[in-house]
Amino acid sequence: SNLRALVAECRRRGVRPVLIALPRRRRAGEPPFLSPYPDVQRQTARELGVPLIAVPELAARPDGPVNAEYFLDTLHLTAAGNRLLAQGIAEQLAALGLI
Repeated sequence: SNLRALVAECRRRGVRPVLIALPRRRRAGEPPFLSPYPDVQRQTARELGVPLIAVPELAARPDGPVNAEYFLDTLHLTAAGNRLLAQGIAEQLAALGLI
C-alpha cells in the first residue's frame, strides 16, 4: 500500500512515477535471498501502469549468474556495481523518453 500511496502522490504532483527494482547479491552456493518485495513491485507496477526498471546484469536469481563482485555486502554496491546500475537505469529512462 505504501507503493500505491507513493505513485498516487507523484501523480497528484504531476510527476511520472517509475519504480526501480534494487538488486541483491548472489554468491556461489548461497541460498537465494527471498523477499516478497520484488513481486509486490512488479504487481503494483503492472496494476497501476507504472514502468518498473530492473538491471538484469545485477539481478540475483536462483538460476542466474553469481553477481557478488558488484556488492560490498548483501545490498550495497561497489563502484563497479553502481556504475552498472546507473548505466542500466539511464538507458531504460532514455528508452521511456524520460531523459
